Amino acid sequence: MKKSSKILLSLPLIISLISACSVKLGTNAIIATPTPASSVPNPVVSKSPDLIIDSIGQVDFKKILSGERSDLRNYDAKVIDNESDFQQLWENHTGSKTNPLFLPKIDFDFKNVVAIFLGDRPTTGFSIDIDRIDESKDTMSIYLKENKPAEGTEVKAELTQPFLMIELKKTKKKIIFENSSLSKPQIIPINFNSLETGYDSGIKDFSKRLAKNQKEFSTLYKEHISSQKTVNAIVFPTIDFDSNMVAAIFLGERPSTGYSVNVKSIVKTDSQIIISATEKPPDSGSTVSTIVTEPYQFITLPKSDLPVNFDISLIVPKISNNADNTTNIVPNKEIATNQLISGDKSSIDTSQYQVIRNKSDFKDLWTQHTNSKDSIPPLVDFLSDDVIAVFIGKKPTTGYSVKISNIFEYNNEIRVFVDLSLDKTVPQNVSTSPFSMVTIPKSNKQVTFIINNMVSK
Repeated sequence: MKKSSKILLSLPLIISLISACSVKLGTNAIIATPTPASSVPNPVVSKSPDLIIDSIGQVDFKKILSGERSDLRNYDAKVIDNESDFQQLWENHTGSKTNPLFLPKIDFDFKNVVAIFLGDRPTTGFSIDIDRIDESKDTMSIYLKENKPAEGTEVKAELTQPFLMIELKKTKKKIIFENSSLSKPQIIPINFNSLETGYDSGIKDFSKRLAKNQKEFSTLYKEHISSQKTVNAIVFPTIDFDSNMVAAIFLGERPSTGYSVNVKSIVKTDSQIIISATEKPPDSGSTVSTIVTEPYQFITLPKSDLPVNFDISLIVPKISNNADNTTNIVPNKEIATNQLISGDKSSIDTSQYQVIRNKSDFKDLWTQHTNSKDSIPPLVDFLSDDVIAVFIGKKPTTGYSVKISNIFEYNNEIRVFVDLSLDKTVPQNVSTSPFSMVTIPKSNKQVTFIINNMVSK
């Protein structure tokens, strides 16, 4: 009979081995060029009941959040070990300097947060993942992987900022981000000049135009001023088309003066030029004329043979009357809404129809609505939702109401159906300012408000 082999371990050696396996977390982080990876061991599965594991390689981690929109526009990788630093990072990421919304709860006594920001990318469809996390005696190496749009995938020509946040057990080991596989897109800011702005245009629908020569510009400008002057009286702005081209944005019809379009930035990538612009509604408390306007802006920028794409945030979209034929097209689907708040007391006493797409604009709107800078708005996750807000202005009595009845998605737009009504059975000589706000899933589509005229009950 053969005797079984035995391995005897001394007590000091056992204690030494146990100590080597016990890990507490630290926060040192450096950026390094990766060394060739050895074979990857089988994934380790944590037994912790409160940790949902994305386990790749030797180290377990929990995915907190990922997306493609961030206010952090350059590449960065951070290790966070306390609540204060995490809140500051969250504010920088979301662009909200007060009352950060939906800050994930992390137990920093036992865990750290690792946050990776890719910086600007030229289109949608990019994302960041962790390929694996390897652990050695003194270091923890996090291998980053950038996912690019697959060939043939339909993407939008707009700047995105992919990011990823994960949760790790604490460690005092140095954390190294192996990032050499990440792309370094050439995104170069382009100088531009505003040529002309205004709110009276013969182009009545939302439109984005580009003119690369005098003939194209003359045709565009004649169409633009067709409602202002006779064609024979046109005085064209002087443009050097040998070195410049003209871009123009027309917002379409708006219900009053005070609306404007503002080109914020222009960048050049390897494959395109992206013009980013936003729409600005009338300032709170400003005097406006209730006439239909058509805000626009012309700009000049250096001439280029690259395709030009526009990334435009429309805050206040087109408004239509339900009497027209725009409602006869069959929608793709009805959009679910969540009522944020409604009532008949608002400090906004002018008629406004708004789409709010970020926390900063919502905070500004809420301040106008409540007439208080200290008032905290309802919680909205603008990474996944937008806010639809309707204000119908100051009314002489009670009984007026506004209701966002339905929202439908079509191929090229979203239509918001708004019912305005007056209940004459309860009028009182008290002025009101009815309003309604709802959230809908985030979308970059044009939004059209369809207004049903007031009907007495």
